[in-house]
Amino acid sequence: MDRKQMTGDPLTALLAALDGRQAVMWTALPATIISFDPVLRTVSAQVTVKAQATNRDGSTTWVQLPPLLDCPVFFPGGRGLSLTFPLQAGDEVLVIFASRCIDLWFARSGIQEQAELRMHDLSDGFCFPAVLSAPQAAARAPVSLDAAELRNAAGTTKIRLLNTGAVEVVTPGAVEVTAGSATVTASSVVVAATSIALNGVVSIAGELIINGQTYEDHAHTGVSDGTDISGGVA
Repeated sequence: MDRKQMTGDPLTALLAALDGRQAVMWTALPATIISFDPVLRTVSAQVTVKAQATNRDGSTTWVQLPPLLDCPVFFPGGRGLSLTFPLQAGDEVLVIFASRCIDLWFARSGIQEQAELRMHDLSDGFCFPAVLSAPQAAARAPVSLDAAELRNAAGTTKIRLLNTGAVEVVTPGAVEVTAGSATVTASSVVVAATSIALNGVVSIAGELIINGQTYEDHAHTGVSDGTDISGGVA
């Protein structure tokens, strides 16, 4: 028999009852992704903190909790716009558990009744990606202290938004823009490249300067009639 059941102290008995209730009330747990559904935006995940189970003889054992299934993933968004990113098996996440059953809400949307009267249950998890353990965090590039960044784990490819108003795009790879049309409005644009290829019609409204020489006002030296080649630009 449990020693708590033998005590005559009401407070001890009450605290034991509260401890027992808290033991089956889930709030949030770290986990790793088992699989990701990019259509429904859900994951199956394995909790990475073991639970303590009490055996019949009063001894305790550490046990692995069952997989969490169909957890909706939190992607920041609003008004039909969202920030999404790929998830894969092994990614670390935080799963928080709703205080009531979410089954009918998830299946139908809108305001729904509770399919079951469970509370703080492992069946009602929401997944928050990229809550990292210390080893996983240390393996990635440190968080920038001067800019908001959208980046890869190594920090080699990133878009940086600074408080100065500047936006920086950094990548060792290619940058591709596909659009019906593109407009750049700026006081100046500088392009530094070993080669530039333009395919199609090029229209210039304004002055064209080549190597310091205004194109509209340039003239050629050594001009003569016939098939001779004129001299250079003056």
